[in-house]
Amino acid sequence: MRKLNLFPFLFFAFSLVNIYAFAQCGLYEISLTEKVAESTYIIEGEVEAQQCFKASKINKIFTLNTIKVYSVLKGNLPQKIYLITAGGKLGNQMEKASSLLSLQVGQVGMFFLNQSEPDPASLHSTVYAVYSSSQGFYIYNLSEQLISNVFNQYTNIGNQFYQLLESEYGLKAQVIYFNISWTNSSLYDRLTVINNFSPSTVNAGVGDEITINGFGFGSSRGSGKVFFKNSDDGGATEIAADAQQYKSWIDNKIVVAIPQKAGTGKIAVDLGATKVQSNAILKVNYAIINTGSNELINPARLVAKNSNRGYIWNMNVDFNADSIAKSNFLISFKKWRCSTYINWSIGRTVEINRSESDTINVITFDENNELPAGVLGLCYSYYSGCAENDWYVEESDMLFRKSDKWHFGDGAIPFNKIDFQSVALHELGHAHQIGHVINNLDLMHYSISLGVQKRNIEALNLEAAQWMINKSEESNICDKKRMQLLDSDLCNDELFGFYNTVIYPNPFYENFNIDFYLNENSTLKVVMYDVTGKLVAQYENNSASKGYFPLVFDFPSHQIRAGVYILKIEVGGEKSIKKLIKY
Repeated sequence: MRKLNLFPFLFFAFSLVNIYAFAQCGLYEISLTEKVAESTYIIEGEVEAQQCFKASKINKIFTLNTIKVYSVLKGNLPQKIYLITAGGKLGNQMEKASSLLSLQVGQVGMFFLNQSEPDPASLHSTVYAVYSSSQGFYIYNLSEQLISNVFNQYTNIGNQFYQLLESEYGLKAQVIYFNISWTNSSLYDRLTVINNFSPSTVNAGVGDEITINGFGFGSSRGSGKVFFKNSDDGGATEIAADAQQYKSWIDNKIVVAIPQKAGTGKIAVDLGATKVQSNAILKVNYAIINTGSNELINPARLVAKNSNRGYIWNMNVDFNADSIAKSNFLISFKKWRCSTYINWSIGRTVEINRSESDTINVITFDENNELPAGVLGLCYSYYSGCAENDWYVEESDMLFRKSDKWHFGDGAIPFNKIDFQSVALHELGHAHQIGHVINNLDLMHYSISLGVQKRNIEALNLEAAQWMINKSEESNICDKKRMQLLDSDLCNDELFGFYNTVIYPNPFYENFNIDFYLNENSTLKVVMYDVTGKLVAQYENNSASKGYFPLVFDFPSHQIRAGVYILKIEVGGEKSIKKLIKY
């Protein structure tokens, strides 16, 4: 350290009715044919229980899902199996991964499975994983006879789904442990009506509530539920409000908070034998990712994770060496910095090439086959907490698959490509703690079509980001200080404070640091002035070494006054100006 003391199911539309199809952001579609071929086991089952565990070989949390097997269509499996999915909550740590499968207790559907490497921490010697993650699970809506995954939704009226599996793939139940009852929901067994609800426009995951007016809801909730369209799959499935989100329930009125994954669409009240849907559509403008108790309106705050009061991201050396991928990522990165002034910087390159909880925000290609089939890119978010509802963002990692499916640059995007900048911008939105919406024009829409670009951060995205930043600035949390926003003059500076240089803390009291990350041996000059133009400090080096090159400027408190100072920095032929503030 140089210290300067200065001045002191399914894809066959011809047989099965395909209600809609799309391309999921960060995913590319895996055909049913591939899933059938690449899966050792195909079963129908129900998620009975879940338990999270910390992996023994890598610092990550996984969820062990206990699956009650209803029938086996391929392979041989017992009545109960254990399935591993990424992410979960364990003590004061939590992890989430965009685009990957996340199951819920009570879900019934078809699983395309392979045996997975067991982890001693799971306490089971035989465990399974879903082939192609979220694409390899088809959730059943038994009452409405619908079958859905992230790419498609189909009807099973008249057992068409099973007929297709048998006729096209020779698949039928070889073993039946329990029967599945596909039944039409009755809207008339009990007179239940939704007259209206208000407000008609809300935001998800921020505590907004709606009041549902009608009759026949019952004098108390009992097992009744309010369902919303699931923003993670465009409304192909539904999500129910958690028990704690029901504020009141009487026969003619229900008041319920909007869950974080609720998306635009019709709502429904389900009383068991009776399920009634609204005529009107609830519009959800934006969503904030939640943590805490049952993920109820407790967003994880953005905090000061380093001396610069923000987050430093580090590119893997191979990603950094790929000039095309790197430049396209940085365009999206800079857009968030200069739209919301979130305190993100890019520091030195690292050898890390995988995602795990290590306090380092890494941007890397998937060099360890972490991404399941069908996944092009995703954001892992790691959270820490000090109380049930006090959580902050500890770390975020970005993984991208090396693939010829990506489109880079500003040229016209081919119809069969996925735009890298759009996906990077979307995944960085998740790192900003913004969730999915159902709005095909929105950056945070759960999907992006092939051949489409979404490279703008629009007004609703900014509103969501501002809500998150305001929440983060309310107070310090746990042992972390609040994140300090970037100065608007600094957000767009690509060489200094953007990815080659980090200056911290700013504001400073007696000293500040400048960490240079030099791509080659270079000349280096730093000059500091006050606002009148008077020279305050100067440093020159005609042979600064390649790599990490730190400086410390140290000022005893009495030697310079509080106020604004200007840094002029030269590295080789590149020049930049920075503004500093002294307390």
